[in-house]
Amino acid sequence: MDSDVKLFSVRISGAKNAQLHQKLEHATYPDQTSLSDNWAYGVPVSHIKRLVSYWKDGFDWRQQEAAPNRDLPQYTTLIHVEGFDPLKIHRVHKKGSRPGPIPLLLCHGWPGSFNEVAKIIPLLTAQTAKSIPALTSLPHLSPTSVSLLGHPSQDLHSSIVVSTYVQLLTDDEILTWISIYHFSDAGPEASCRIYYENAHSPSAKKVEEYNLGVKLGVSTFPKDLLMSPSSHCQTLGPLVFEKWHDRGGHFAAWEVPELLVEDLRVMFGGLVKSGELKFAGHK
Repeated sequence: MDSDVKLFSVRISGAKNAQLHQKLEHATYPDQTSLSDNWAYGVPVSHIKRLVSYWKDGFDWRQQEAAPNRDLPQYTTLIHVEGFDPLKIHRVHKKGSRPGPIPLLLCHGWPGSFNEVAKIIPLLTAQTAKSIPALTSLPHLSPTSVSLLGHPSQDLHSSIVVSTYVQLLTDDEILTWISIYHFSDAGPEASCRIYYENAHSPSAKKVEEYNLGVKLGVSTFPKDLLMSPSSHCQTLGPLVFEKWHDRGGHFAAWEVPELLVEDLRVMFGGLVKSGELKFAGHK
């Protein structure tokens, strides 16, 4: 194994866990108003209070911590970039079980984490190999609802609950994702930096340019934050696959993993059969 690549497992100290519980014990919330429990204005304050209470007194972090260590082969890798200190990247790498699997690089966004791949890896590994780099940290908040804006000034931990609540399903799922951000060593900058770079870096504009050399596939889910029309997607590169789904949202790999995996199989399978996709090791 390369000296820059090291095995990794999630192990949060008891001291950090205790510190989190102390912060949750003193969590504060916005004042209750006639709109506080109206879902049209965002997640109701009463739901946030209930979830924070469960986070403090009922949520079993150790059980959730054990799952990725058991199911996801994790590594850290030093990426050397000229002009910068080496970047320590956390990733998951799982090899496909069939001969000549198609290598996939899956990158998560915010407020996602490496844990998003937990449901699609079992579906993909029979046909592909994958390596998922991940940057996790305490999230900054986006103005997606009125109540979401109200929480940050009151209390960081209750606001983190709000930022994730609207996307996921069970209490344990929500709190596992939030806890990953809270316990991360990277800090808030890891999730914020990409937004600054996208706004200020000249090279960031290249993603909006037509790239003839890269085949493009687009899966659109109705509850995602943004949905680009086909006419826009066709200006970015040769569009070889497009699918509009009737369910799923921003975390499609977690919400509807079977739909996303089927799209990947159809797109890449078609490219292999047509001879448009060739790579070392594939037969």
